Amino acid sequence: MDDKRLFDHDAASGTTEYFYGHGDGSFTIETVQDVTELIERNKYRSNCANGKWGEMSMVASYPLTILMDLVRLHILDKGFRVINEQGYKRWLNDSDNAVWRTRPGKV
Repeated sequence: MDDKRLFDHDAASGTTEYFYGHGDGSFTIETVQDVTELIERNKYRSNCANGKWGEMSMVASYPLTILMDLVRLHILDKGFRVINEQGYKRWLNDSDNAVWRTRPGKV
């Protein structure tokens, strides 16, 4: 059985990390974040969007854990700048990521 221990908690971001020791010298670190409030806020913003798009329109809001996934997928660099524009648009338009969108439509 895996040995689960609290590894870290960051109150500012709401992230908690757990350390799992597997008994064979290997381990896993799991990052968990409660994003319920952010998802509700994104739904509200999307429902209130006036349909007008501009150069600096907010199209998504996502938590730190998703930001780090986008770095891992080589869509953003470590400075969080877009390095794969087509990949980022594909990710934003993917229905699996709709909860992070703050306005309807296609990017």
